[in-house]
Amino acid sequence: MTLPEPLYLDDGSFALFHRSERSLDRRLAVVVCPTIGYEAVCSHRALRVLAEELARRGSGVLRLDYHGTGDSAGHDREPRRVEAWCASIEAAIEEAKRRTGAHEVVLVGLRLGANLAGKVAAKRRDVAGVVLFAPCASGRSFVRETRAFRLLAAANEGYSAPVEGDELDAAGFVVSSETLAALTRDLTWPREPLAPRVLVVERDDTPADAKLKDGLRASGAKLEVESAAGYSAMMVDPHRSVPPRAAIDLIAAFVERARAESPPSPPVESTATEPTATLRGEGFEERARRFGRGLFGIVTEPTDRPPRATIVLLNPGSVHHIGSNRMHVTWARQWARAGFSVARVDVGGIGESPAAPGRPENEIYSMSAVPDIELVSRELGDGRPVVLVGLCSGAYAAYHTALNAPSRPRAVVLINPQTFHFAKGDSLEVSSPLGETRRYKASMLDPSKWRRVLSGQVDLRNAAKVFAKRALLEVSTHLGRRFGGPNVARELTTIVDGGTNVLLVYAATDPGLDYLAMHTRGVLDRLRVKPGFKLEIIQEADHTFTLIDAQKRLETLLAAHIERLAR
Repeated sequence: MTLPEPLYLDDGSFALFHRSERSLDRRLAVVVCPTIGYEAVCSHRALRVLAEELARRGSGVLRLDYHGTGDSAGHDREPRRVEAWCASIEAAIEEAKRRTGAHEVVLVGLRLGANLAGKVAAKRRDVAGVVLFAPCASGRSFVRETRAFRLLAAANEGYSAPVEGDELDAAGFVVSSETLAALTRDLTWPREPLAPRVLVVERDDTPADAKLKDGLRASGAKLEVESAAGYSAMMVDPHRSVPPRAAIDLIAAFVERARAESPPSPPVESTATEPTATLRGEGFEERARRFGRGLFGIVTEPTDRPPRATIVLLNPGSVHHIGSNRMHVTWARQWARAGFSVARVDVGGIGESPAAPGRPENEIYSMSAVPDIELVSRELGDGRPVVLVGLCSGAYAAYHTALNAPSRPRAVVLINPQTFHFAKGDSLEVSSPLGETRRYKASMLDPSKWRRVLSGQVDLRNAAKVFAKRALLEVSTHLGRRFGGPNVARELTTIVDGGTNVLLVYAATDPGLDYLAMHTRGVLDRLRVKPGFKLEIIQEADHTFTLIDAQKRLETLLAAHIERLAR
């Protein structure tokens, strides 16, 4: 399989171009338009698999990050977001045509991306077809659903959702008041035809809006409506997300039919230019590159001085290299302005990096990440000190690199590690006896929870089972340390005494903090007096720092720590 080519469009939007794996067909190119926010993170792998399938069947495909999203220039709070996202699609259409020599395109949009694709397509004459995959009934409905999701996520995590102000704090991403108004006011379905052919791929559990389908039929477009299973399995946490094969096959077949009906382009040489894989911003320069056997990364460097150190940002779970809540992009550009070289990378089988031979995709808590990290560090280091930064399973990978790699990093920053040793069959979920007992303990301080206990609304037998599991876990941990099992306290001491600085950062309610306490009992206080070890606790934060205020506090803490390391 040919790896896609990274590039930045003229407006600063990032894209990946998947070349046709057959002889070049100049009739049609395809542009894939994602949704936004956390939905885009969950569906990232699915859209990559879709693009690969379309390329396998003969299409040149451009997969897009809108301006201010993903790896593109810009950020959530910039003005005129809906206008900018549509401009990104327009730029992607022109680039896809230029790279393939095609004279028409098919736009494939997911969720809000379907609404944006429709808005753009209605204004153009070079869109032969539009695929609307689980489209929103309107921009207003997307805003309503996003607000509901925010409240549900807050309840599941056990914190209060932020009070509504000028912006929406939506599952780790910001939707400004201006963007909320624009989505509600401007993102409605056009009355004119979107394209000669339109395919609506409905969720198998929720049909598309009836008014939308009626409007598409009335517009005169050749409308196809299909239902496909798999949407719900795609829109879950990235380590559990499964590409919807049925929907992918429907979309691929639609593109082939559209191509068959499109007149051939004149037989001219392709006008494709060399990939422009560099973005220049204020105080930094960013470029996409491949390492070793094809591992993908984006390297951000200062433009006004030589880098003082190299920072490598590692995947949290199966989230691709932008990091949870796009924090890696924010950190990389901020730290590059401060004089550091920062690489956000995908280890094998995650995001844009191919899996190593014989290894599956989406594999986390794997020791196979260690040689990948060492390879990237070696290619980037150039004699500079290397700092590894990882959240959750990224912290696990950084820990084992510091413990086992022949060339040790100068420092590791381990954020909310759930475990330091993972065995086949262990749960990948943050929820555990540690997390449950921590929630029960917090509830004991809340008078309203005691009222629920006294009124019989709390299952005390379940609480007893949870604490019993916790006690059993503590006993097994103690016995394991005494009789040859994993000894985290000894390993952390080895790392620090070997010259690698360790910063552990935990959200105050994170169950990983209990795991650390159990595995370092009697040793943690001795570790904390060592100059190369530091433990920091952040209040009012969840496991992935979903709340915007918690993200800011984490960012401030890390920036100060990295600055101290470089002195």
